[in-house]
Amino acid sequence: MHQILSIEQFQEIKNKGIGFIAITDRYLRKNCVHHPNCSSIQDSNFVQKAITSNCKNGKYIYVDHQLQGLDISSKMKLCGTCFS
Repeated sequence: MHQILSIEQFQEIKNKGIGFIAITDRYLRKNCVHHPNCSSIQDSNFVQKAITSNCKNGKYIYVDHQLQGLDISSKMKLCGTCFS
């Protein structure tokens, strides 16, 4: 498990399609664990949250297994698109 801090890391994870991306946001009622190829995972959202806002309100975290992602926060859920 590690925090994704650069657009290069983020794009590499998406391109490989291995593992999962947990996205936290302190202002949302639920946070989600996604497959890297989920349509909800956008470069522009990553840049805004992780780079422009310097992870002030949330983080993108790479995990090997979706259960690791669920352990990050009690607000964490599996993405309804990825896991439907």
